[in-house]
Amino acid sequence: PMKKFLLFNLMLFLCLSLSAQQKWFKGNTHMHTNFSDGDSPIEETVAWYHDHSYNFISITDHNRTTMPFDHLSEDDYRKDFLMIIGNEITSSVHFTALGVEEDFSVKTILKDHKDGKLKGYKLIQPDTTKIGHRQILINGMLDKGALVFINHPNFSTGISAQEMLKLKGATAIELSNAHPSVYNYGNDKHIPVEE
Repeated sequence: PMKKFLLFNLMLFLCLSLSAQQKWFKGNTHMHTNFSDGDSPIEETVAWYHDHSYNFISITDHNRTTMPFDHLSEDDYRKDFLMIIGNEITSSVHFTALGVEEDFSVKTILKDHKDGKLKGYKLIQPDTTKIGHRQILINGMLDKGALVFINHPNFSTGISAQEMLKLKGATAIELSNAHPSVYNYGNDKHIPVEE
């Protein structure tokens, strides 16, 4: 009993110590420039986030990987301002692929698809299904080394929680999106995104 008590107190102390050291970082992992359907050039987009105390961003134009420092000078930005390479893979559901330098799109992923496999990944359902098609895209992003997010699940027809649970390899979902056709708080077709 004494050992359990000491172990519990040690764990409690460690948890409290760790929570006291935690820090929140402000960022955006889904944004567009005028390279796709955004309204501002990359220089203005990045400058806005930099000047509004963001810690990290990822430019995720549709089916295009943007390398920020191909367009910007690294010397103009804070050393604690992180720009993560990103791409929004756009199909019936939109996904963010973070951390991949290679430029790729839905078309380049699908051209590698054959017989329900993509470079060794097996699909959970036949690729004629919506879930199968989405899994092919996720597998293609994973194959390139990306962290995969599901973007705005309540956009238009979107993707349900039940459908998301069938997909393997996506590690996060976008909880809030400012597009007027995204129903973050739910509607007659969608539960709220947080749920």
